[in-house]
Amino acid sequence: MIRPRAIASLIIIVAAAFTGFNCSLNLNPIVPPVGVRVQQIHDSLATAEEYWPGFDPAGRPVLLIRQTESWLMNHPNPPEGWSAVAGWESTVTAPGNPFALSSDGTLLINEIQTSVVYIDSADHDSISGYAARALHEDFDAYIRERFYTWTANEEELFFYPYSDKSLLKWQMIESEGLQEALKAVEKGQLDTAATWIAHAVKARLNFNAEAPPFASEYVRLIELQEGLPWYVDMRARQLEPAMLYMNSMYANADEIRRRAQVSGAARAFLLDEFFPDWKTILTRRANTNPDLNDLLRSVANRRGLLDDPLPESIIREYDRRAGGRIRSFNTRRRTLAYEWSHAQGYHLNVDLSEYPMIATGFDLFNVLRLEDDRLLHEKWLRLTNNRGTIEARNQWMMTSPAGEHPLFSGISRFEIAGLGSPPDVSEHGDTLLVRWNQGEIRLLNAQISDRSGVITIKL
Repeated sequence: MIRPRAIASLIIIVAAAFTGFNCSLNLNPIVPPVGVRVQQIHDSLATAEEYWPGFDPAGRPVLLIRQTESWLMNHPNPPEGWSAVAGWESTVTAPGNPFALSSDGTLLINEIQTSVVYIDSADHDSISGYAARALHEDFDAYIRERFYTWTANEEELFFYPYSDKSLLKWQMIESEGLQEALKAVEKGQLDTAATWIAHAVKARLNFNAEAPPFASEYVRLIELQEGLPWYVDMRARQLEPAMLYMNSMYANADEIRRRAQVSGAARAFLLDEFFPDWKTILTRRANTNPDLNDLLRSVANRRGLLDDPLPESIIREYDRRAGGRIRSFNTRRRTLAYEWSHAQGYHLNVDLSEYPMIATGFDLFNVLRLEDDRLLHEKWLRLTNNRGTIEARNQWMMTSPAGEHPLFSGISRFEIAGLGSPPDVSEHGDTLLVRWNQGEIRLLNAQISDRSGVITIKL
């Protein structure tokens, strides 16, 4: 052991040695911009292990968006107007948010698929966390390019039977089985883990038997399309798989997509332990409707754990819990609808019934379907037709459908409630321009009226 006095002497000796050789320590090293640091860690994580056979994310372009500045790394053909970052040849930068993005994802920039990491003011992830998120999006893009048949039909999410107590019951039992299996693996209790795997597999089989075919197919595909990128993300962060279930939001009645993301990643981690060749087999079966649950089912089946049904006591308990979740969900929908209709402030009402608009941009994770098929959008919505555009962010927005589908058959009405001040209104020839802090309406040949704080626009 080196004592403190000896450590001090050692520092003096090392300092003297540097002085003797005419060396100096740089006490103010140049710190790379955040975008560069994310890319450096991203490329290091990319080569740290093989996440999937044939997946090579090293050097893949990454776009990092922050409040006041964006960085584009490793892109062979950056857009015009982006400036080089001195000392970092592979990085260019631009002020603000040039692509007007509001979430992580992928973006085609000059015909090159680019992973996007969006950092808002409330985002406190670490630099390595941002790099893992970039890797997540890399793998998401890889799936879309290589396994295009794994893409879910998002239109069907809006018809999912959220209020079906029995379906939620099976999914809650499945979640418990997967969570407990991950915990048992963490403790090295593989026999216990296998028993819980059987628990989850049986629940999924019951869900598939009762759910409308489109609903069970949606879950299967989201596990592949979205769950596997989460698996890669968590492996890059070196997090314990059981942490997938730390956020209880996955159990909410309307969180079908989030549940499938979590269950897909959970199944992947369990297959790592019990079925080491699963990725090779899944890749080989890529175009034949592969199912992560089928692979996990074979694990339980080999151990003879699927012969007995789930205990009736567990089914009754989760039937009770599912009923409570659905009551909470319905109460939330009705409360939001009531608060919307009674919001204080200016109300903006755009009648699009004669010229319905198409949703060309929206945040799928922050849309709530009400019982009358109207939709409440919380984060972002862009509507377009040949007569103009409507775009708003970070506020509650209401849309009414023009056809059978709540969103994709067109929008007949757009509303904003509770504006603290009237929007700015101006006319430029035949174009009506309406602006407020978080949105803009630009319409051709529209009529506008204001009656007691209700601003009505007719297209």
